[in-house]
Amino acid sequence: QDNGLLFPAELQFMAADPQPGASILANSHNLNLNGNANLVHTWNPRAGTTLTSSAGFQYEDRDLNIHRVVTRSLVAGQGNINSGPSSTIFQTRERVRDFGVYLQEEFLALDNRLLLTGSLRGDRSSANGDPGHYFLYPKASASYRFPGLASWLDDLKLRAAYGESGNQPLYGSKFTVLDATNSIQGNGGVVLGATAGASDIRPERQKEIEGGFDATFLGGRAQLEATVYQKRISDMILRRTLAPSTGFTTQIFNGGELVNRGLELSLAATPLDRQSFTWNSRTTFYTNKATIENLPVPAFNTGAFNSTALGVFRIQEGRSATQIVGRNGLNSSGVPIEEQLGDATPKWRMGFSNELRAGAFSLYGLVDWQHGGSVINLTRLLYDAVGNSPDFALPSGVASPRDVPDCQPNCSGLERVSGFGVYTQQYIEDASYVKLREVSLSWDLPASALSRIPGRVHNARLTLSGRNLATWTDYSGLDPEVSNFGNQQIARSVDVAPFPPSRSFWLTINLGL
Repeated sequence: QDNGLLFPAELQFMAADPQPGASILANSHNLNLNGNANLVHTWNPRAGTTLTSSAGFQYEDRDLNIHRVVTRSLVAGQGNINSGPSSTIFQTRERVRDFGVYLQEEFLALDNRLLLTGSLRGDRSSANGDPGHYFLYPKASASYRFPGLASWLDDLKLRAAYGESGNQPLYGSKFTVLDATNSIQGNGGVVLGATAGASDIRPERQKEIEGGFDATFLGGRAQLEATVYQKRISDMILRRTLAPSTGFTTQIFNGGELVNRGLELSLAATPLDRQSFTWNSRTTFYTNKATIENLPVPAFNTGAFNSTALGVFRIQEGRSATQIVGRNGLNSSGVPIEEQLGDATPKWRMGFSNELRAGAFSLYGLVDWQHGGSVINLTRLLYDAVGNSPDFALPSGVASPRDVPDCQPNCSGLERVSGFGVYTQQYIEDASYVKLREVSLSWDLPASALSRIPGRVHNARLTLSGRNLATWTDYSGLDPEVSNFGNQQIARSVDVAPFPPSRSFWLTINLGL
């Protein structure tokens, strides 16, 4: 991949740069090699019993080389990277090799009622501290079906599973960076970087256990699925601050535990199934809570803004991994009181999808419902700061701004911005919503219309669909699903003057030849 980028000094954003005008030449070379080999053997010792044995290995080789030249302060009309007085050269090189082997056995018996599975996988990687060490990850699962328990219950399957997996360290975590751009008494010199690598770095380990059931009712016209789970992540890859006397500022190491607990429900049904009309419906429910159960470093803030006045995401032992901490007044010494004021993770989410079919026509709709969760609405702060909020004026009968707790949640813009720096909750809002995600109407063209289409067309469908059609929410911003800094698990749900959400429509024709 080759990129040539030119930013003339005349561009508006370049005019504010101390060195306006930039030219960038970047080259990226990335090579991924993958090799897999699997051996599967199936044995049927007797009727109704099947044993399936499998084994294999996997090899991966990833080679990345990125180098770019950046030139600043270009003379007007010049675009080559050698035309500027200030140039910088960057290069990134990464080479990772992974190797894994596995063994697995499946046992199906009792007329396909009992299923047992066991597996063991071993992985090694050059990204680990010891590239030759194999980390073992076992898994096991069991399920049993109970067919025909009742006239209304067609089938019931109970299931349970346990499994472990790993999350590979980032490239270079085991090394301490050497900087060779320094000059020592006029000679080229090598100095250590500020971050100390971990020679014993190892993958993060995930251990998940889950249980649940699947049930089929009313002659297959309804299916209910339920799952409860717990996922424990240990040996998390963290950074801790070191004493300056060590010669480093931070150190990479393994430590800490994060636990996710949740519930998943799904109900699919066909309330009506006739020759001329069919109705299929599906409802899903999901809830998850993440708790940091062990943290070997002091609590720390993360996110784009390291200020509790704006609201930060704090990683703290015993608390939610997505908690939002802000200021809630001053103590007796005049120091801001910092406490949890929200959480980016919703309490639960539900989805409703329905499809209606009548002859050649079908209508499909999807609705999402989120309850709870919080958004840091810094767009409202920007409008309040310059007096452009639609509710900036004080309410009738109020002569001066009140403290935020006295007027929440009906503070005016002037009252909100007057409390900024002391209070944060006026800019942390509930992210609950109901959204009409998608609606589509389809028509299967009749045979008389197909004969008019050139060529041998066996079937054709005409579909009109729309997405993000409507949102019902009390959130004052454009969209409660906003996330200015990407869809990351932590430090999401921050609103800083985003683009409005788009509403899309499509007219689609599908032809079967």
